[in-house]
Amino acid sequence: MKNGGCGYVITAKMDGTSCTIYHKDGEVGVCGRNFEYKDDGNCAMWTFVHQRGLAEKLRDLGKNIAVQGEFCGPGIQKNRLMLKNPELYVFDVFDLDKTEYVNLSKMKEISDRLRLVIADIEEEGDTFDYDLDGLLERAKGKYASGKRKEGIVVRSRSIPSGFMQRISFKVINNEFLLIEED
Repeated sequence: MKNGGCGYVITAKMDGTSCTIYHKDGEVGVCGRNFEYKDDGNCAMWTFVHQRGLAEKLRDLGKNIAVQGEFCGPGIQKNRLMLKNPELYVFDVFDLDKTEYVNLSKMKEISDRLRLVIADIEEEGDTFDYDLDGLLERAKGKYASGKRKEGIVVRSRSIPSGFMQRISFKVINNEFLLIEED
């Protein structure tokens, strides 16, 4: 499988729940995979936003962006990362005005300014040369907690020639699927 010379990034697939925190024209919101959450005191993601001062930090950036990540921690999935407190592992930042994802270095810069952690980058390269067996082997491994990781996420760094958007796909660790851990 080739990537058209656009480079690639492989990150750990963090075991949590999808979370997007956005800033659009002065308004801040929090979304899950399928809907937007209300700031009603009952949402752990909103609690995280308030505890980290993210609404103010996003407004201070002065950009209309959506920060996308995996929200992990106690009470989320099986907390395989063994976190004591919730954490957002950023894997993308979307520029809402340009309607495009920012590049990796810009994502790191924005995450640093917001004091957010990015998903563990396991590999970066210019030429993607994995076949299916290689990807399945690459997806194996463990989190720092010692628990089996869910897998990996592979993204192109830019839009490959002949494509309308960049490439992004998950590869699940077969050992994660087969063996139940406490």
